[in-house]
Amino acid sequence: MPAGYFVRSEKALVVDDHNDPGPDAAVIPGSRRDYVHEHPRTALFVAEVSKSTLKADLKVKPALYAKAGVPEYWVIDLVRRQIVVHREPTAEAGPPIKYYYRSIATLQAGDMVTPLLAPQSPVAVSSLLPPLGSPGS
Repeated sequence: MPAGYFVRSEKALVVDDHNDPGPDAAVIPGSRRDYVHEHPRTALFVAEVSKSTLKADLKVKPALYAKAGVPEYWVIDLVRRQIVVHREPTAEAGPPIKYYYRSIATLQAGDMVTPLLAPQSPVAVSSLLPPLGSPGS
């Protein structure tokens, strides 16, 4: 974890006055004390662990996290046993302004992924997925 950041689980990330998607995990700037009276508005990294929420995690939330300027958003897809990695948040002039990720890669159980926040620490995709045949898969 980079200095000056902490992991926050299943708590709001305020994108605007109408959206706080509440990611499963987020790497947030500052410390927990910084958010006693308000929720963070951005993150260095966000992950959603997805089974029943897959459609929203892939179709709705990328625009929200791109709008919040989150550099890297992962959807850990338990159904297809893959991770969809979103990078390079972008805004396209409107109206309305369209937010999206310029880079989207789908990685399978045999692949490695290197988080932008820890380039020296590649992770096996399979290590983030439940074992085959388990209740979560």
